[in-house]
Amino acid sequence: MSDNNSTANLTYVVERNIDALLQRRKQEEASKTKEEKLADLVTRFTGSMFFVYLHLGIFGTWILWNAGILGLEPFDPSFVVLAMFASVEAIFLSTFVLISQNRMAEQSNKRAELDLQV
Repeated sequence: MSDNNSTANLTYVVERNIDALLQRRKQEEASKTKEEKLADLVTRFTGSMFFVYLHLGIFGTWILWNAGILGLEPFDPSFVVLAMFASVEAIFLSTFVLISQNRMAEQSNKRAELDLQV
């Protein structure tokens, strides 16, 4: 009988802790600022295969066009504008990724503290 009671108590504690973690995660999600939500959205999009395919299409077309392979008049024959575009994009994307990583590290620290308390 005591084994069943002990198991029931343990089950209750585990379910309570899981519920508390889920509630905390919901609260963290709800408390995100607009900037954090935007950073997460951009990071999620840029981490997708669609983003890779989109860039393959854009940059591939740009290169083929300006190399004269498509038979169209080049608008960036030295590829300077392409390089500038790619550099500016890299600056912004790395900033968004760092914002998301910083927030994730903060969440990880909070979870580690909660684990220590549990």
